[in-house]
Amino acid sequence: MEAKGKALGIGILLFPGALVFFMTASEFALLKRTSVVTLSICGIFKEVVTISAAGIVFHDSLTPINISGLVVTIASIAAYNYIKIQKMRDEAMEEAHLTVEEYAP
Repeated sequence: MEAKGKALGIGILLFPGALVFFMTASEFALLKRTSVVTLSICGIFKEVVTISAAGIVFHDSLTPINISGLVVTIASIAAYNYIKIQKMRDEAMEEAHLTVEEYAP
């Protein structure tokens, strides 16, 4: 703090706390709208991004088993999202049909 000033020192201390607060708030909003499984899937996706970034940025060696694990994980996340979206669309269509039937003469 002596070298860079008090304002920058306080900013460096407060910035990580603000990031954690906003991350927790976004997790709460996600849980409010979806389920715990979706939050878990997001955490797994974060790990995939971290591992991929380590391989690209820091040139960490990824074995074929590591790469196949990443591919399987990404495919599984995509399948989960596809099934979830299909379910949401079916529920929305069913609700729309019930609403139309309710107001039909």
